[in-house]
Parts: sequence; C-alpha cells; structure tokens
Amino acid sequence: MTDFQLSYISLYCFLHLTFECILLFLICEVGAILIKWDYECTMVTRIIETEN
Repeated sequence: MTDFQLSYISLYCFLHLTFECILLFLICEVGAILIKWDYECTMVTRIIETEN
C-alpha cells in the first residue's frame, strides 16, 4: 500500500468509525502482510464508498 492509501484509510476511519471501516483496515493490513497486494483494499474501499 502507498502512503496515500494508508493516510486515506486512516482519515476515512477517523470520519466513519464503523465496523466496516475497522474490517477494511484489518483486511488491508493482513492482505498487505500476507500477499503484499492492495487489490482487496481497493475493492472493499470502493464497495464502502458506493454504499455511502
């Protein structure tokens, strides 16, 4: 993940402290560690943005 993505997610979480946001952050962190790939992060972020 890039610094921009991390800061964006942090800001998003700060503004929308919800279960979905926490789940998104965890998925991103675990995904970045395990597969070093942010596709799931991007997908989940788009889904959440679409719902709001």
